[in-house]
Amino acid sequence: MDHRYGSLSDAEIWNKLKNGDRKALKYLFECYYNDLYAYAYKISGDSFLANDCVQELYFRIWDRRKHLTDIQSIKAYLWVSLRRDIFKAIRRESKEIVVDDVISYSKLLTFTKEDLMIHKEDRREQKEALLEALNKLPDRHREAIYLKYFDGMGYGEIQQIMSVSYQTARNYIYHGVKALKNEFEGRLFTSSVKTAI
Repeated sequence: MDHRYGSLSDAEIWNKLKNGDRKALKYLFECYYNDLYAYAYKISGDSFLANDCVQELYFRIWDRRKHLTDIQSIKAYLWVSLRRDIFKAIRRESKEIVVDDVISYSKLLTFTKEDLMIHKEDRREQKEALLEALNKLPDRHREAIYLKYFDGMGYGEIQQIMSVSYQTARNYIYHGVKALKNEFEGRLFTSSVKTAI
């Protein structure tokens, strides 16, 4: 990875890309590919479709570089574009009429033990309780939690990616975390009682 680009702002990297700098594109690919793929796979549940959508996104950005508009956050731009591409690809493949992409496909986003590996817990029961609590969240709350705590998105970026207001993005996180806390603590309490008995 070319670390010189790491000291540049998003706007500077984006301008370099728009002006035909292949190293800027390579830098963005190396920075974001893995996270974009993970998000695409979470939404689609299809590794081939996820990979194709991410690859196609980078190809399209390069092909249309002269027509790209200025942006504030490269990360938000990539996630918004990818999310839209995934929904289109799923719709194409399923050949079904879909009224609401978000309702239809955000249900596919679930957490796995691998997601929690970087968030190690001292006890196996705690990890299992957290995993179960995460997957019980409403679809939109679960996606917002994933974007914030697993992809490192800010509220403004979540707002753009999920096409909601800033306050709604904050509400998703607030209510999601509150529900997690209640469910998680309840599960641990039940576990401790069972162990004590």
